[in-house]
Parts: sequence; C-alpha cells; structure tokens
Amino acid sequence: HFFLFLMPTFVAYGIAGMCIFGKHVDEFSSIHRAIGTCFKIAIESEFDWVKLTSEFTFTAASWVWTYVLLIVLIMLNMVLAIIMDVYTEVRSENTQVEPIWGSIAFAMKRLWSRRQWVPTEVVLECLEEMPEVFTTTELQMALLEMPDWQFEWLKTAARAKVQSLSAGQDEQFRMQMLAAMIVSSDMSQKSLLRMLQHREKTEEEERPKARPDEVCYEDIVQSMAVQNHWMMNVQEQLDQIRMIQRGATISSAAAAAASKLASS
Repeated sequence: HFFLFLMPTFVAYGIAGMCIFGKHVDEFSSIHRAIGTCFKIAIESEFDWVKLTSEFTFTAASWVWTYVLLIVLIMLNMVLAIIMDVYTEVRSENTQVEPIWGSIAFAMKRLWSRRQWVPTEVVLECLEEMPEVFTTTELQMALLEMPDWQFEWLKTAARAKVQSLSAGQDEQFRMQMLAAMIVSSDMSQKSLLRMLQHREKTEEEERPKARPDEVCYEDIVQSMAVQNHWMMNVQEQLDQIRMIQRGATISSAAAAAASKLASS
C-alpha cells in the first residue's frame, strides 16, 4: 500500500522536474533522465542548486525543498522503517537459526540418503489420519519407513516452531492484550461497586427509618396517657364491683336480722 502512494508521487515529481528544468538542465531533458535524476537525488541527497535555480528561482526552490522533505526525508525513512520492522519480525520468529555449516551438512546428508527420505506429502497424510493429540512414539510407529535422523530433525524443527510461536509474539499484540485486561478489570470493579451500592440502598429502604427524639417522646407520653386512662377505667369498674358486693352483704345481713326478729 505504501508503494502505491510512493511510486505515483515519485513519477509526478520527475514529470514536474522535466517541465520546470528540462529547457536548461540536461539531467531533466527527458522523462527517463528526470526520473533517474530524481532517484539520484533521493539516494545521494545531492543536487546542483546553482544550475537548478538559474531560471524560475521560486518555482525551482519550491520543487527542490518539497521533494527533499516529502521523498527524501519522509518516504525513504518510512521504507527503511518497514524493512527493519519486517526483519525484526522474521528474526524474532526464528529464535533458533541453524548455522550455515549445519544447513550444508543437512543438505548433503539428505542428498546422500535421498532414497530413504520420506516426502513431506507422506508426513502430512499420516498426520491427517492421526488424532489431534499423540506422542512421538506413536508418530514414529506410524512412519516406520522414516530414518531416525530425519525423525530427529522433524522433532527439532517442530519444537523450534512451537517455541518461536510462544516466544515471538508481536509486542503490539501483547500491549493490546494488556490494555484489554486492564479495561476488563476496571469494568468488573465498577460493576461490583454498582452492585454494592444497589445492595446498600435496598437495605436502607427495607430497614426502618430512625425517628427523631421528639417523636419518640410524644409516643411514650401518648402510651402512658392511654395506660392511665385504662387503669382509671379498671379502677372504676373494681370500685363498682366492691360497692355491689358490699350492698349485697348488707342486704343479706338485714334479711337475716329481720327473719330472726320475726321468729322471736
């Protein structure tokens, strides 16, 4: 994508340079020379300022400085950054790189034992028929025709690939995962706080509200007044009962005396 933007810009500057300097500078007399000169300026960062500004000084200065700023300082550095990024990624994936003499020795050994070498297609077909989880012994039993040195090379290569996948992850991916974990933790904490606040609010609503002291005093006085009223009513009823009992006793005594006098 970057080169789709770089190449049209580079060619446009070459055509503009041919239109501006083509009449008095031989290096820009044709489109091919103009593009070659632009490439030379981008690589060497050198140009003949006096020859370029001999005519149309302001226009030539505008072309030169915009070209140096946009192409030389920005886009070429972006190309180098892309190359270094790709190199770093490939280097991180290949943590256990085989030395050159080891590669030569393996190539010679494979060439010498080419008749015993088991092709990759046969190994892949065997892996497709095996379960998802298996041991090295089971794999070796399935590939009986594979020589021991090839099987050891296969195990070493598989182990190195697993280590590169586990240890050579992108740093940006790690930062994104860390940021996602932090955001998830913050969201969980906020949700927990909201749940606790809702629980406290519900308990406060269900809990009987505290009443002021004045209201409590009034309730106590009213309760005492009601109790006194009922105590007075009970006392009056008891007095009436006593009076009735006393009257009945007097009447019975009078009746007994009257009967005694009548008999005498």
